[in-house]
Amino acid sequence: MNIGLICKECGRRVFFDQVIGYWTHGDGSRVCEGIVIDGVEKMNLRKFEQDLAPLINKYSLEQMSNTPDYILAKYLVNCLDVFTRATVDRHNWISADRSSTDNISR
Repeated sequence: MNIGLICKECGRRVFFDQVIGYWTHGDGSRVCEGIVIDGVEKMNLRKFEQDLAPLINKYSLEQMSNTPDYILAKYLVNCLDVFTRATVDRHNWISADRSSTDNISR
């Protein structure tokens, strides 16, 4: 069974677009708010990104790389997106592997 990734606001399925680097509705439009995975609401990543930039600035973490705090915040949120996609892919792979094993044993 594939994990269903759903846009929290509009309820449409979402996909990770590797070219543009963020979650979309499949038609190229960016996800409205947060993402729901198998009915479990995940943190609103846009809000998290907005809250993260001032925190990076508060601790002057942007000075280590001479990169603006909002760019670092966006980068970190994109890392979380990619990790989420990897875990979804892993789950789907394991589910498919179990399914094929179940079919062989029957």
